[in-house]
Amino acid sequence: MPRLIETRARTEVLMAAVNDLLHHEGVRSLSLRRIARASGISTSSMLHHYGTQEHLFRVVAARTGRARVTDISQRLYFEKVSAFLPDTPEQLALATAWQAWIQLARAESAWQRGVDEMLDKERGLLALELELPYHDDRVAAVSALVEGLVGAMSRPLRPLPAEHARRVFEATVAALLA
Repeated sequence: MPRLIETRARTEVLMAAVNDLLHHEGVRSLSLRRIARASGISTSSMLHHYGTQEHLFRVVAARTGRARVTDISQRLYFEKVSAFLPDTPEQLALATAWQAWIQLARAESAWQRGVDEMLDKERGLLALELELPYHDDRVAAVSALVEGLVGAMSRPLRPLPAEHARRVFEATVAALLA
């Protein structure tokens, strides 16, 4: 039976369901029916509140990016640059879903602005933490390293353990900054 919930909570439920599908099953799992099953919110309710599947995805992508930037921001004080790497299963799921949104935005121009905005914020945080200019090649290298390690950590077969990823990350960042 469909749930009746207020708009902000509905968006959070849908974001969790969509990102869980992205994390566990990939981009091909994104259909309104699959999302309805995973969220408990009917397809007609989704379309009533968001108008189109594309608008729903734009909203979820933007919220996922904000959640990723917020997570990193909150962890920076204690973890320093390592905050850009996921450390818990929840952080890994968020980072994996965010990478999927980045890939989807490359193909869907309507989502690019929102995704680019969050990527800029993430890269800005990284540049600040590294104490380097935003456009420095080392910032780009560390950003690419994060993306690659998150991909390796979220592989379905033989994922890279978080501790191993962190060691590789910290050693590579130290070498880049030396």
